[in-house]
Amino acid sequence: MYVIYWNFSPFLPDRLLQQTEHAYPKFDLSQTVNKIVILGCGHLSDEYLPITSQLYPCSIVRINETLRIYQQQADAVIITSGAAMQDTTSNTEMNKRLLMALGVKEEKILSIESSRDTEDEANNLKPYLQGGKNCFSYFC
Repeated sequence: MYVIYWNFSPFLPDRLLQQTEHAYPKFDLSQTVNKIVILGCGHLSDEYLPITSQLYPCSIVRINETLRIYQQQADAVIITSGAAMQDTTSNTEMNKRLLMALGVKEEKILSIESSRDTEDEANNLKPYLQGGKNCFSYFC
């Protein structure tokens, strides 16, 4: 019974994540960045739901943080990354759709579609992040 509870309970992952989140200060909006990166998290495509209901909460949080920073960094480009996993649409595309629905112009969004996992994301993002001030929406 306890094993099942711990496997499905958000308590342990949330606690571990909280420790990591508190190890980094929140992004100082007075800093200037050229690029803001949203790493993939997750979604479930369902054409009957609004885009905000298709993205997992972790994706929504990352997009909200991205928008908070982007509002102060209007010259920055937003880079989305994320796999399709078991879905026909990539998390990259879903994040882009929500960003556009919230007012970000398409030309300000660069989508990296070829990632399958976090390691791929890091390798695929590397060429875009050299020579500039960058910010990852989760750990800015």
